[in-house]
Amino acid sequence: MITLIYRITITYFIASFIFSLFACVHAAPQLVINVIDQDQQPLANAVVEVLLKKETTEANVESANQLSNTQTIPTYVIDQINKSFVPEVLVIPKNSLVSFPNSDDLRHHVYSFSAAKTFELKLYAGKPKSPLLFPEEGIVVLGCNIHDAMVGYIYVSNEKQVAKTDNNGLIQINQVFSQIEQLKVWHPNSSKGVDYRKSYNSADLTLVNGRVTITFNVNAPMPRDTFEDQFSHAY
Repeated sequence: MITLIYRITITYFIASFIFSLFACVHAAPQLVINVIDQDQQPLANAVVEVLLKKETTEANVESANQLSNTQTIPTYVIDQINKSFVPEVLVIPKNSLVSFPNSDDLRHHVYSFSAAKTFELKLYAGKPKSPLLFPEEGIVVLGCNIHDAMVGYIYVSNEKQVAKTDNNGLIQINQVFSQIEQLKVWHPNSSKGVDYRKSYNSADLTLVNGRVTITFNVNAPMPRDTFEDQFSHAY
């Protein structure tokens, strides 16, 4: 009986070890990108686009084309809650649909003057009849014609890998650092304007314990009484 238990235990240990080894070999690598401001504070709502080296991009073209033939157009949501756009920053791929439900108990009038998408959803409550298509990449600044303090952003990207930092200024991507050519970072409070994106070449970045830290300069959010400056700089 003792011999049988011993054999079962050894067999279970070997099987577990082999499974763990297999999982480690096939697990996707995790790279952490940490975005901080000029005061070394975590920067939430920063958008990071990952540009891969040419050989990596070419290797993924065929599989990407196969996927694109079977995918339907995704629909994303920006809600309106307590006179705020939720989320404040939405990241979507080009050619996506966005729905703008109004969860407040009052009506909103959503619009944008941005070149990437100019539109107007006149005074409404509840859910609009249909979502809007965003076929062009760029930054779309949202406003409400009734409530001037409301502002939101849609970042329309044409890159395969793009993500938004969490409250700790972090994102995780399944990518080997050596395959990255460049990172592009955007933030709505950029000290150089809402349309500014800063490029970071991988040769200028340092990988430490699986993490890359990037510094991006921002201004403190200003009180919003008008959208004129926001829209005039958005492309």
